[in-house]
Amino acid sequence: GAVDESHLGIASGINNAVSRVAGLIAIAAMSAIVVAIYVGQLDGRLSALHAPADVVQQVRSQSGEMAAAQIPASASVVVRNQIRTAMDESFAFTFRIAVFIGAGLAAGSALIALFTIGDTRIESRLASAPSDK
Repeated sequence: GAVDESHLGIASGINNAVSRVAGLIAIAAMSAIVVAIYVGQLDGRLSALHAPADVVQQVRSQSGEMAAAQIPASASVVVRNQIRTAMDESFAFTFRIAVFIGAGLAAGSALIALFTIGDTRIESRLASAPSDK
């Protein structure tokens, strides 16, 4: 193997720790990407609305909170509905992009595994086969 048998426990612990840290970094990176996409989408949709500037600015100031953002009470019912629709559409778009990114990463890792992990069944059969000598 890649590690001496006396160090298997340490190697396993290091592998586990690296895997967990990589997972945490991936979640943080994906979260940042998702928020950035959502904010960009919402900003574009809010710019297309004919809503009072102060209402739009209040919504933009909370856009990082995504669906938890509060629509100002001073907005009319029509504007509130338009803003809620803009938020919903931005969220749906962002969710689709996140799913595609996740699917792409899964497909990429499957391809890496396909080309880098050998067929250990064949190797173990060859190692246990009786020698012809």
